[in-house]
Amino acid sequence: MTLGLISTVYSVCKLFFPSKPYDFFWGCIGVLGFFVGYGLYKFALTYIYNEQDHYH
Repeated sequence: MTLGLISTVYSVCKLFFPSKPYDFFWGCIGVLGFFVGYGLYKFALTYIYNEQDHYH
């Protein structure tokens, strides 16, 4: 959770307060990475809970 929070805060800082021309680019990549990670997390969570039904 800490890694996700730090990367999100870093991405927001790079999006709204860029100090170099390419910082905005890194901020956008961080936000996209956050959404990809969230999608993988939701997929894994539903897969794990669906697998529990098979163990009775």
